Amino acid sequence: MYHLSTDRFISIRDLVAMIAQKTGSSFEKLAEVVEDRPGKDAAYLLDASKIKREFGWSPRIGLDEGVDSVIQWVDKNLAVLKTLPDHYIHKA
Repeated sequence: MYHLSTDRFISIRDLVAMIAQKTGSSFEKLAEVVEDRPGKDAAYLLDASKIKREFGWSPRIGLDEGVDSVIQWVDKNLAVLKTLPDHYIHKA
């Protein structure tokens, strides 16, 4: 298994705050802060060192540019996205 990521570590909370700032929204509008679930890991850190070592891969864009690109894609495809289910269905 390979993880593709930048070398920048960021918490989910900080990522949501970044998206809120970039979209002119507020963190409170985009997220509901709840207590940690039992057994929650302290952090989930993606490490791209294996793919870098085995294939010489390296990220071409940074996190900020990647988030900007995703926001632009969502804006461009919002009409289609609105027709899709708004909840995740896990397929085993």
